Parts: sequence; C-alpha cells; structure tokens
Amino acid sequence: MKRKIFPYFRDAKEIHLKKLIIILLCFSAFGANAQSQKIGVRAGLNQSWLSGPLEVNETMTRSGGFHFGLNYSYYFNDFFGLRFEIVYNQKGVTQQYLGDAYYILRKGDERLVDYGDTDYLLSISNGYLSIPVSASLYVRPKIEIFGGASIDFLISPTARGRIDYESNDFPEGIFFTQSLDYNYYNDEAARANIFNNASIALIVEEEPLPIPRVIGGYYFFDDKDGNRFRPVDFNVHAGLNYFLNTGFFVGATLHYGLTDVTRDQMDVSLRELNPDNSFIFRQDKDHQLSLQFSLGFRF
Repeated sequence: MKRKIFPYFRDAKEIHLKKLIIILLCFSAFGANAQSQKIGVRAGLNQSWLSGPLEVNETMTRSGGFHFGLNYSYYFNDFFGLRFEIVYNQKGVTQQYLGDAYYILRKGDERLVDYGDTDYLLSISNGYLSIPVSASLYVRPKIEIFGGASIDFLISPTARGRIDYESNDFPEGIFFTQSLDYNYYNDEAARANIFNNASIALIVEEEPLPIPRVIGGYYFFDDKDGNRFRPVDFNVHAGLNYFLNTGFFVGATLHYGLTDVTRDQMDVSLRELNPDNSFIFRQDKDHQLSLQFSLGFRF
C-alpha cells in the first residue's frame, strides 16, 4: 500500500506546483501588460492666433484660452508609444481694424450705408472638442517628444468686442460706441442681440434714427449663408513633455491648422463695399495656430 500511496502524493504535488507556476506567469503577464498602458489627464493655457492675409489697417494678435482633457497611452517598449486624447480646446484671436470704414444703418427695411472712421475691436473665442493622436518617443528617462494629428469639432464659436464710429458726412449726429456680443451658431441675419434691446439715438438729416446698443454676429447681413467659421478643423502638432517624477509632467505643444477656418461666404471686408453697396468677400486662407502649456499626470 505504501508503494501505491507515495507516487500519488508525489504526482499531486507536481500538479499543484505546475498550477502555481502557471498562475504566477499569468499575473506576471498581466502586470507587464498593465505597465504598457497608462491613463492620464492634462490641463493648461493656450496662446492662439490666425495666420492669413490682412486688410489695410487690420491687425490680428494672439488670444488666450485654456484646455483640459483625458488621454490613453499604449507603450510598445520603454521608448516608443501611441497616445489617444479627447480635449476641450479654446482657440481664438483678437481682431482690430482702425481707420476708414463703412457702417450699415437700418431704417425699417431700408439699408443705409455711411462712411466714416472706426475703431473695431473683436476678441474671438472658439471652443473645440479635439481628438489628437500622437506618437511619442522617450529620448531621455524624463523627456518625451511627440507628434501627430488631430480633428477638431467646433462646438461654441463666440466673440465679444466694440465699435467706436464717427461719420464723415454727419459727425455731429452719427458718432457712437456699440457693443458686439456674437454667438455665431445662434445669431440671425439683421438681428440685434436677443438679450439686450437697448438702443442708441442717432440724428440723420435732423431725424432720429435709433440703432441697437448691442448687436449679434450677422447684424450687417441681409441673409445668413451658414456661419463665419467652419465646423471642423484638421491640424498637425508636435511637442515635448518633461516628467518631474514617474507620473507628473509639464509640457508644451504647437498646433498648426490645415484648414481655412473662415468661410468665404461670411468673411467680408471691413474697409469698403462694392459700388452697389454689396459686400466684398475675402477669398483668403486663415489657418489657426496655437501653443499649449500643460500640466498633467499619468498613472
């Protein structure tokens, strides 16, 4: 009997040892796989602007904004990986025009054009939902360089500003400061701001002519042919992250837009009109550029 029992226990012990080895290998493989995947968050500030032709007396300067989002990274080895992100990204520009210009007055259904001197200032802030894909490379243990492309969906195009205007022909009756409060997705043609119905009293040829104190994005248009900005932008980017420890990092990313973000049908000259007082449409290409400064963490 002893000769029969001993082999049984020896075989059972070998079976349990094999099972333990298999379990340890599985946990080891799972741990190695977990080490190759990371989830992170990042947020920070933007500096953005438009690159494109300008009118005489027009300037475009950088505008501030912010971004925040989530990311998932997969590393093929200790040096190379891919990263997928979803980011809320605020881009914009400050547009100013200073000099000779026209102003369109509305008297009922009648459209009156006046020429004078204007100081036009508009701060544009467009909110995008961005989906970047990046390839990353660790050139040093704490330094990661990366580059890739993204598709950006415009979700909240807005702008705020003012117009200071004085007429050439009626300087005593037509001079005013008007506020600009634009929501490019919701504003309608020939409409003032829907939340403020206050008016400014002008005098034209000894007759009162009120104009809205606050106007929307398409107030000077008789018809709205879509929106001023395109709903989708494609861009490429490159950047660098510096890790302060295994998870926390600071970084900078430069984005260059490949799309003309302004639509020709609603992008018009501020300086002059055609002889029949119709708009002069600007057939130029406006590309977005932005520089992001981020703080982030990966785990």
